Amino acid sequence: MLYIILIGIALVLFGGFLMLVSFERKRGLRVAGALRNALDARIARVSFIVTHVDWGAFTKHLLGTVFERVLHDTAHVVLQIVRTVERVLTKAVKTLRERRGFAPLENTEEEGAFQVGMRKVRTALRSARRVSRKTLKTPKS
Repeated sequence: MLYIILIGIALVLFGGFLMLVSFERKRGLRVAGALRNALDARIARVSFIVTHVDWGAFTKHLLGTVFERVLHDTAHVVLQIVRTVERVLTKAVKTLRERRGFAPLENTEEEGAFQVGMRKVRTALRSARRVSRKTLKTPKS
């Protein structure tokens, strides 16, 4: 029964189309001409695009772009997580150092890493000199 109804609807639509075509031929005028001309122009443009686009290259470019975007977003999220963990660990180390009475961490943002390293080397050399002088000044028996 369903098939008969669908076939009937198709026949009615086809009959309506034939009546519309005959009406337009008698009058020499298109019904809803501006709308149909715009629709024809769009359909012509879509068919031109479909026939002239290299779909393989387009798909490859699209997949590459999506893959790069996913990688970029993943790297960004991982970097944010690493920075958050770094901040938490820095605060924990600072708190532990303050509790134990150690000197606070040096602020390497004000000085360059090279200058901080040179200062540590100078301090180590001075400490080594002091220790070696003390061992030489011991009384002889």
